[in-house]
Amino acid sequence: MKELEYPFDAAYIIKKRKSLKKALLADGTSRIRKKIAVFGGGTGNPFFSTDTASALRALEIGADAMFKATMVDGVYDKDPHKYADAVRYDTLTFTRVLDERLAVMDSTAATLCRDNGLPILVFDLGQPANIAKAVKGESVGTLVRE
Repeated sequence: MKELEYPFDAAYIIKKRKSLKKALLADGTSRIRKKIAVFGGGTGNPFFSTDTASALRALEIGADAMFKATMVDGVYDKDPHKYADAVRYDTLTFTRVLDERLAVMDSTAATLCRDNGLPILVFDLGQPANIAKAVKGESVGTLVRE
């Protein structure tokens, strides 16, 4: 997987390794078009959150990043709905998220993303334009990566 810089490229959707091999040309370039996949639902297994399901699916398809649309505009040091002095982070590491138990997602999902190098962009779903902004690489929310 290529190294990501913010802003993101749209996710590459590669369902099978053989399709990747077919798509790579002799000069190492690719004819794969950048696409976006939206998944809804969980794994259907007890004890696994929708965050973990999202991380799992993103890794299975070889996505460049996972977008997590929430009810706040990023990751905060404490709940911004309860504390007026909450501070929003522009960027964070997964290690810090786990060490400080920041309420981004459950630890299983965060560890899965950290261990597999899958960055997450956390942003507010309540703002209709945010998904398009995130896909276009405009500054929105909090970027979590190692």
